[in-house]
Amino acid sequence: MICYIIQRQSEEREMNYYLFLPFASVLINVFAWSYIYAQKQNTAVNKTCLIFLAGLLGWVFCDFLAWMPTPPSWKVPLFRIACIFWVPSGFLFLTFTYAFLEKEKDVFYKIMLAACALAVFLSLATDWTIKGHERTYWGEMVVTGILFDPFILLLVTPSTLYAYYLTFVEVMKTDNTNEKKQLSLLLFGVTISLSIGLVCDFFFPTVLKVHDFIRLGSSGCGAISLCAFLAVIKYNFLSVGVEKAARNLFENILDGIIVLSPDGKIIQINEAAKTLFYVRDSEIKSLRISDLLANHDFTETYQNREIKIARKGEMRFFSVSQSTIEDYGVPLGKLIIVRDFTDIRLADQEKRRLQGQLQKAQKMEVVGGLAGGVAHDLNNILSGIVSYPELILLHLPEDSPLKKPIKAIQESGLRAAEVVEDLLTIARGVAISKETSNLNIIVEEYLATNEHRQIQQTHSFVTFNTELDPDLLNVSCSKIHIIKALMNLVINASESTKGSLCTVTISTMNRYLDEPLKGYEQVRLGEYAVLSVSDDGHGIASKDLDRIFEPFYTKKKMGRSGSGLGLAVVWNAVQDHKGYKDVKSSEKGTVFELYFPAERTAIAVGEKPVSLKDYIGNKEKILVVDDEAQQRDIAFRLLTELNYQATTVSSGELAISHIKRESFDLIVLDMVMPEGINGRETYEAIIKIRPGQKAVIASGYAKTKEVKAAQMLGAGKYLKKPYVLEKLGMAIKEELEK
Repeated sequence: MICYIIQRQSEEREMNYYLFLPFASVLINVFAWSYIYAQKQNTAVNKTCLIFLAGLLGWVFCDFLAWMPTPPSWKVPLFRIACIFWVPSGFLFLTFTYAFLEKEKDVFYKIMLAACALAVFLSLATDWTIKGHERTYWGEMVVTGILFDPFILLLVTPSTLYAYYLTFVEVMKTDNTNEKKQLSLLLFGVTISLSIGLVCDFFFPTVLKVHDFIRLGSSGCGAISLCAFLAVIKYNFLSVGVEKAARNLFENILDGIIVLSPDGKIIQINEAAKTLFYVRDSEIKSLRISDLLANHDFTETYQNREIKIARKGEMRFFSVSQSTIEDYGVPLGKLIIVRDFTDIRLADQEKRRLQGQLQKAQKMEVVGGLAGGVAHDLNNILSGIVSYPELILLHLPEDSPLKKPIKAIQESGLRAAEVVEDLLTIARGVAISKETSNLNIIVEEYLATNEHRQIQQTHSFVTFNTELDPDLLNVSCSKIHIIKALMNLVINASESTKGSLCTVTISTMNRYLDEPLKGYEQVRLGEYAVLSVSDDGHGIASKDLDRIFEPFYTKKKMGRSGSGLGLAVVWNAVQDHKGYKDVKSSEKGTVFELYFPAERTAIAVGEKPVSLKDYIGNKEKILVVDDEAQQRDIAFRLLTELNYQATTVSSGELAISHIKRESFDLIVLDMVMPEGINGRETYEAIIKIRPGQKAVIASGYAKTKEVKAAQMLGAGKYLKKPYVLEKLGMAIKEELEK
């Protein structure tokens, strides 16, 4: 189009730059109309704006064609066609204003409609509006008829001014900032366009009789087109856009929203509410709020009221808010917002449960540290009670009257050592060696022990049954610790009846969990061998159930029927095996289940019993390093009895001095020596002097990182105090033969 204009103007040898005024207005109107149409907002404001912009576009396009170098015979028809658009332009703007202000059409509107229809007819059928045209320096100018000016003054201008008046009144009245900005845009556009049109098309040619002044009525309409476009775009965003956003929010929000009529009937319900209450679309019309919320008070207004509702066999927790919908103070109904916070409630309960477990674990760790320290000191004290009687018994004749009381002293010491062993178990980190075994074998070994026979004798009113799975999977375990845990569970089950007849059942089974098991504690996915001890006693009180695994917590008489360590030993044994426990208790009895990770490794062939000659020495030189004088004396005597040449020192520093002067076949090294360097540091210094020096580590404490570090350096077996002749002899013999 631009190229064509330039070409035609060039042919006439003079370029008419005024032609770009209507052309610019054409572009503005085309852009505004296309943009609004593309939004596809089917509202009255958008429809009337599109009609108004189309009218302005037709008007300015006809003037643009008339100003172009078209044939003279085209001029008058083009100007008359333009009348179809400019004569009703004021009325079209008035129609747009009515829609924008949501005003009902009144008598003035209807009069203007009839007048516009008549004026358009007269403009096309007669020359009373357009008589002809004449060429000017800026383009083409119409020769007006007798109705041209009356149409401007009595039709276009009143309609436009009335629309201006309505808009101005609304601007002054509204407190809405966004609405005020939209209406102000319209006022600004009307002011510019109407001023240009009246001045250029009426005041100068009619009043001042200045005929060669450029007529910009059609070109000036670009201002009102642009302002109307901006106002509609803002209107669509703030009203239609907000309405659409509100609808999307209503349908897609995760909270349930229910709109009620004044009598409690459901008017609207969103998808989230349908899901929460399992409502089908076909049921909505007949539903009342009382069908969804039992005992619902329709008259109240409240926020975040918690209610519980049973849905499909599970309890759900809802937060309900209810408010009144009003219009000018008149209540129209109720708005109910329902939020399902069941997952949050369950997560909070799980959080509290985990915090409780953490606190228990921390308590067990603190008590364990205390128990470990006490156990270490007790082991040193018990060494004399356990080891010296063993040495004395080796040298007493069989018929000695002292043999029986000394044997009793030794057995008492061993029983005390078992309590210390329980303390070490509670201390966690205790040195336990694991081997592949089967819980069925462990149960059978336990049933053959003197401890179980003693329980049977003291609890003759209890019937003991076993239900062992013949296809039970193996586990990697410390047999002695599982036997001890089993013994404590059996003792508790036997005493739960308080003297009345009952049955205690020991059972084993395989269990595969493909989803976490939530019981006393959560059991993870996996394959387990389960050891179960159940009774039909009186059960455990719910207030005690959370504390039964705490050390020294007992409902028995302390010192008479229990130490309070039994279930603490069970707890720690399970933890050391990376297993889980589950407890179920009621008035009909209690079931303890211990879950141990299963494995497919075969059980190793058992070793033959050993005799003294299997671990007797051959005059090898042994260096004993221990800070306790009694421990050094016991070790010296036992090693001498085992045919070794023993030397003892009281510190790591002295041991290093001896190693520098003399070589030894093996070192028995205490790991915990508070004064000076410890066992690991001692061994580290020794192997620098004598690389490959053999050593056995001994301690009354738990197996620590220091012990493992020493073994990584080359030290051999870990030997737990108090010293026992056979265990000491076997450890040394095994290390010497490497």
